[in-house]
Amino acid sequence: MSHPYRLLVICCMLFTSSVQAVEIFADALYWRATETVDWVLLNNLSTTNQSITYKTVSFDYEPGFRIGVAAQNVWDFKVYYTNYYTSASDSAAGNLTSTFFGGKVIQASNSFQYRTGQVNLFIHFNTVDLDMSKQYQASTRLLVRPVIGLRAAWIKQRIITTFQGVQSIAEFVN
Repeated sequence: MSHPYRLLVICCMLFTSSVQAVEIFADALYWRATETVDWVLLNNLSTTNQSITYKTVSFDYEPGFRIGVAAQNVWDFKVYYTNYYTSASDSAAGNLTSTFFGGKVIQASNSFQYRTGQVNLFIHFNTVDLDMSKQYQASTRLLVRPVIGLRAAWIKQRIITTFQGVQSIAEFVN
């Protein structure tokens, strides 16, 4: 082993008690939102055998990411940020009724059915997490690591529906 490498090894051995580990990480996520939103109901308007069906928006899997920093010393700290964005669309035709308040009020006051309708739903999800923990050796067989954390999240969600018929409307739900 050459002299510079020996010197490096000796220096590392001398300062091992004060070495702190810092980890930077990034995670790729592949999630699917499972929120159920009934946006319209279809009615066949049959007087003898009426059938009402609710239509629900479903989401596909979408990529997201998580990045963070972790530091280990006497106390272990971890801070990370998660971001996820998804959207979904749907449409319907027939005798339609909006499930949201604005569309129902207009229909109730004028007694008509919408003929076609579309929906676009967007979800933008962000979180920031801070975890702090300390490891305790309770016995030779028991290791305890209590964790205290702080979580903050903000979610922007928007639903846009449009209906066409005798009257046409557009609803924006935030």
